[in-house]
Amino acid sequence: MKRGRKSKPTTLKLLSGNPGKRKLNASEAHPSNAMPEPPAWLDTRARKRWATLSVELHRAGLLTVIDGDALALYCSTWSLLQHAEAVLKKSKPTYRSETKNGFIIRSRPEVAIRQQCVETLRRLASEFGMTPAARTGIHVDAQPQDEFEGFVNGNRATTTG
Repeated sequence: MKRGRKSKPTTLKLLSGNPGKRKLNASEAHPSNAMPEPPAWLDTRARKRWATLSVELHRAGLLTVIDGDALALYCSTWSLLQHAEAVLKKSKPTYRSETKNGFIIRSRPEVAIRQQCVETLRRLASEFGMTPAARTGIHVDAQPQDEFEGFVNGNRATTTG
C-alpha cells in the first residue's frame, strides 16, 4: 500500500504548470481519449448530470474512455444526494433526537446518506479537477475535439505556474 498523498495525474500536473517541479511520469498510461458512454444503470437524474459533466471534462482533457466508471459513480452519488435532500426537505425540521440517556441519534437515515454522499462526491470531484482547490493554477483555453484540428487551428491548453 502506498503511503502519503495520492499522486496527481500527469494531465492535471501539466495543466497546473507542474507547481512542484517534480519529474513527470513519462511511462504513465495514456488511454484512448474517446468519450465514454454513460452506463445503462444510471437513473435519469444521473444521466443528466453525466451529459453536462462529461462534455466539459472531455473538452478539458480530463476524461478518457476508462474514466467512465468513476464519472458514473460521481453522477450516481450526486443523484442519490439529490434524492436524500428532497426527502429531508419534506420531513420534519429536526433530524436529530435525544434518547432518555442523553445520546444524540439521527432520526432520519437520509441524514447519514447525505453525509456519505457529500464525502464521496468531494473525493471523486477532486479526481477530475472539479473543485476550486483541484483547479488552482489550471488555465484551459478552448480545446479542439481532436489533435488534427488542434494542429490546424493552433489551439491548445496552457498553464499558469
